[in-house]
Amino acid sequence: MTTWTGQDLTFNYYFPTYGAVYAGSPISFVADGSSNLSTFSNLEPATFSVTSIAQNELQISYSYPGQGHSLSDPSFDGFTISGPLGDSPIVAAFVDPNSTQPGLSNSTISFGANSVTVNLAGDVFTTSSVGLIDVQFAPPVPEPSTWAMMILGFAGLAFMAYRRKTKPALMAA
Repeated sequence: MTTWTGQDLTFNYYFPTYGAVYAGSPISFVADGSSNLSTFSNLEPATFSVTSIAQNELQISYSYPGQGHSLSDPSFDGFTISGPLGDSPIVAAFVDPNSTQPGLSNSTISFGANSVTVNLAGDVFTTSSVGLIDVQFAPPVPEPSTWAMMILGFAGLAFMAYRRKTKPALMAA
């Protein structure tokens, strides 16, 4: 498994510090692109989804429906989405160029081998703002049996090339 696509993930909301799990968390969901409603917000419920956008890359999308809804400004007001440790760890998480969420920047995003954390402290959401975060996974490493088949294939090609070179020389003699 190289990405979280189709995997069971966990959404945790933290407030007022990272590690202080907010009421309604955690939420378990499947990373299949469907929209999920969070229950952590006491003012406006938020929606979020995780969708595969390329090989070894997925996108986290989140939005708040309330116009002018602003998050408080403690040390941490945000979420973490985590998944199982797979064959490939996360190597990058960054703001997608199509994101319309004011205040979202690469400095508000952090990641580990199997999780992405977003700190939204102080952000103000507009009616149509959507936060988009792209997450990249390391490409999968071939299994030993794949390497063995590849080496045998190259050896076979080398042997055929060797035989082809030596065969005409024997016929001429």
